[in-house]
Amino acid sequence: MSDWKLISEATASDAASVEFTDLSGFKIFKFVFIDVQPVTDSKPLAFQVNASDDVGGDFDESYITSTFFDADHTEGDIASGPQYETGDDQAQGTSYQRITR
Repeated sequence: MSDWKLISEATASDAASVEFTDLSGFKIFKFVFIDVQPVTDSKPLAFQVNASDDVGGDFDESYITSTFFDADHTEGDIASGPQYETGDDQAQGTSYQRITR
């Protein structure tokens, strides 16, 4: 994966969502987030795909298969290290895919 190609970028300010279009022909995507601050506390960063050729098409026809790990260390040492989070991954799911907690 050393030949990454920048296909799109966006700068958002006070935005609840950002949309990227015309991403056809690619199978693997790498997201890079810099200085992301949610407008509302305790809201996760997530994404959803629309593999339809129709702009604004249905998301319920675009499937995600994913695995979600969470790396944290609580102040009271109750939880630490990377943990597999079964409730945040998908097997042919159509929901928003959580990226952060």
